[in-house]
Amino acid sequence: MTNHDRTTRFLDEYERFKAVQPTPDWLHTIHESGMSHLRSVGLPTSKDEQWRFTDIASLFETSFRLPDAGMDDAAPTGDMIETFGIPNLEGHVLLLVNGKLARRSDSCDNVPEGVEIRGLAESVAAGARVAGDNLSRYARFNGNPFVALNTAFIADGAYIRIPDGVALDRPIQILHVIAGGACNIVSYPRTLIVVGDGSEVTVVERYVTAAGSQYFTNAVGELTIGHRSRVNLYKLQQERSDAFHIGSLSAHVGADSYFNSHVASAGAALSRHDIHVTLDDERAECRLNGLYLGRDRQVVDNHTRIDHTMPNCNSYELYKGILDDRSRGVFNGKIHVHPDAQKTDAKQTNRALLLSDDARVNTKPELEIYADDVKCTHGATIGQLDDAAVFYLRSRGISREGAHAILTQAFAGEAIANVTVEPLRKHMESVVSEWLA
Repeated sequence: MTNHDRTTRFLDEYERFKAVQPTPDWLHTIHESGMSHLRSVGLPTSKDEQWRFTDIASLFETSFRLPDAGMDDAAPTGDMIETFGIPNLEGHVLLLVNGKLARRSDSCDNVPEGVEIRGLAESVAAGARVAGDNLSRYARFNGNPFVALNTAFIADGAYIRIPDGVALDRPIQILHVIAGGACNIVSYPRTLIVVGDGSEVTVVERYVTAAGSQYFTNAVGELTIGHRSRVNLYKLQQERSDAFHIGSLSAHVGADSYFNSHVASAGAALSRHDIHVTLDDERAECRLNGLYLGRDRQVVDNHTRIDHTMPNCNSYELYKGILDDRSRGVFNGKIHVHPDAQKTDAKQTNRALLLSDDARVNTKPELEIYADDVKCTHGATIGQLDDAAVFYLRSRGISREGAHAILTQAFAGEAIANVTVEPLRKHMESVVSEWLA
């Protein structure tokens, strides 16, 4: 299939989308900007530098369509929050089914004045000025046509606004559930998070499957953080093994603020996670953590970019992968230090553990530095379990399988240890244990 044919499929679906999706003029302009970019550049192939290690040809072997009208209403949402929510994680919950808001927990309305936790479509319909001013302001098309594709189909998603001086003491869960029918559906959830000055919030996103046939999730998130604020954002991708997931996050961090991101991926036949963080002002700091698990013929790709644009900013990055069978992992991380970003301190590490001779990983850590007073390091290691450590555990009466499980769990534990929300950390530990079992 040619690149033109790939793009044409989505162009045809876009015409159907426009015919049934009522939008205000300003949002229609955003839709057109995304589709115009997609028309001009097309969808990526392995000839594109940012995609050369990830063959997405299998994504286009199936025709995906937007859910039919009424499909979301027919989905059994009553028990989904209880079924798919993180166990023992009490907080505010938004349930999105097939990319559209299905339910909100009652606690979403019991929040400090000025806090908004609701669906994106709801905020657009209400004419929310903050949402309109920030939507599609940070997510960039350059190098990622799937951001343009999502932008062309913006209809719903999650909108979170934390005004100045508010620290939420309970996390916000965004549950993305696919509950399709007989057709192969595509969803385009959009998440917009706007955090003011002197505020604090923790957001947990989880992507899972309830029912239906093969599907494609194309998710985009935008996050802007004011001054002296703290934001934790966790993403768990646990979709069915034949699904496709391509997600992107663009975050802008203000002065004296801290952004902590953690991406854990254990599902989908092909998944791609792009994170672009811009440290916009002095003394901004970010920490990016990732854990990816692959087996069978799964492909999991992580691309990160951190732009240091101002002086005295710090960034720390740790991504770890565990790959078995004939699975394949990709890590590409770039730290870009701009000319004015003196006194930058940036560290990047990627470690991959291969559990079979047929598993592969491509890793490409990058530093692009245009300032001279900086401390920047990066490193990557790829290896297998230490035979000496396995022998030691077996000499203590532990089986070979048990020794492998203990060492692999310990390898993943370094990434999970940075999760500060205890119920979430325990859930992630159980995900790893179940995967190993």
